This record gives sequence, C-alpha cells and structure tokens, in this order.
Amino acid sequence: MHKVFLSYRRADAPGYVGRLADGLEACFGAGTVFRDVDSLRAGDNWKKALAGAVSGAELVIAIIGPQWQALLQRHGEQESDWVRFELNQARQLDIPVVPLVLGDAPYSPANLPTELAWLADIQGARLADGQGRWASDLDWLTRRIAELTSLKPLPGSKDAATGQVSHGDQSPNINSGGGAVTINFGTSTSGDS
Repeated sequence: MHKVFLSYRRADAPGYVGRLADGLEACFGAGTVFRDVDSLRAGDNWKKALAGAVSGAELVIAIIGPQWQALLQRHGEQESDWVRFELNQARQLDIPVVPLVLGDAPYSPANLPTELAWLADIQGARLADGQGRWASDLDWLTRRIAELTSLKPLPGSKDAATGQVSHGDQSPNINSGGGAVTINFGTSTSGDS
C-alpha cells in the first residue's frame, strides 16, 4: 500500500518529481510512494485509482513547481483539475498535506483559489537543487515523513544528508568481552543485552 501520495502537475517539473519519488523509495522501500506515472498500470481506471490512492495514503505531498500556481489559475474551477481534487480529498479525509515548493518556484498562498485557501494555513517546505541543498532538504523531508506516518527508514538506507547508514528503529546491542566491543543492531547474537 502506498503511504505517501505525490500530488503534482505533469507540466510542472516532472524530473524533480521522479527524483523525489526515487529518493523517498530508497529510504522507505519500493511501493511506499504513489506517483501516477509509476503506479498506474495499463487498463487501470485512473480516476478510481487516484481517488483510492489518496484515500489510502497517510500523507499527501503537494509538489509546487515553477508553473504550479499559474497552471492552477489557468484550470480555473474546472471539474477535471485533478490536483484540486487530490488535495481537497486529502483535506476531507483529514490526511496531512505538506506543500513542498521546488527551488525558487513562486508560491503565494494568499493568491490561492477559494477551495484551496486552506493550504495557506499549512506550513510548507522547500526542496532545492542548488549548492548541495537537495540531500539536506530531502533528509529533512524523510524525517518529517517518518514523524507524520507509520513509515520508518529501511535498515541500511543512507541518510540523504550525511551518507551515514540508517538502522531503522533497531536499538543497538553493545557487547564487550576479551578486549573487543561489538555493536549489533536487532537481536543480540550472544544472548547478552
């Protein structure tokens, strides 16, 4: 089951969305992130699949690229605006939404249409690609996702900012004897704790 739903516009920085999805799945595992182009299969009723994926998610990330707000206004009140549908469905179901602004993309919460005005009350975050920011921003985001959902980093996944290996929720077992110290994650191999 997908725990994180990526809500975005295909015409607005799709390369970043793919890179973000890859980074999140590297941290939390394959199949944990819903991104329409990766998650929908031939023959799927995409309208039902999108609605089901939002309702089954624990978190929706509203990805705001350079054209997001302009495209939102261009779509107006169209019934077929799936970004509005996804975000409003998440709100109705009380699923947390994190507005994620890509780089220097313009985003003015004060100029949101009436049915998305509630987004102005939600603290957003930025994901930038300049000067080595991607890794630290992604690291912050994965930590926040772990706080908001049941997802935990996979054992052995690397911390995006430091490159250090995560050991998930496992506490270390530290054993010493004969002048040597061993640290094991998970169950103790010697029966000592």
